[in-house]
Amino acid sequence: MADAEQAIRGFDLLEHNAEFTRKAVAAKLLESGETVEVAEFLSGKWITTGDFLLTPHHGRSADFVIGNPPYIRLEDVPNDISDAYRAEYASMPGRADIHVGFYEKGLDLLRPEGKWPSFAPTVACAIGTPVDAGAFEAVDLVLRSRPLAVRITPPT
Repeated sequence: MADAEQAIRGFDLLEHNAEFTRKAVAAKLLESGETVEVAEFLSGKWITTGDFLLTPHHGRSADFVIGNPPYIRLEDVPNDISDAYRAEYASMPGRADIHVGFYEKGLDLLRPEGKWPSFAPTVACAIGTPVDAGAFEAVDLVLRSRPLAVRITPPT
């Protein structure tokens, strides 16, 4: 398994969150029989501290994109970062939540047969969390610009 260093990529902006996750991943690898050296090596390679949206990725390289993107208004992000997001993502030209960029990047990373189990604004609406209609328009723009079948399951 030591040759699986490129198999998983996980990001968190906060080092203490990334370190917590690295420790949890290493513990699972140890439980599965890996050595301490392999567990620490892989967890260190797989989980990084960084900005997922601004980190270079290999396009169409993911079999799965799994995420719980933050629901933060782009206007609440420091100007230099929000300017970088706007320059990088067509889905974030005006008012937006930064999760819209996560959808765009996630779709860009998926291989044609890839899967994307991820939280989405419709989930937030189903539990009564207010979500700006502009976010739905931006997500719709992202989804319409890519060949992707989307199935929406209404809340029960």
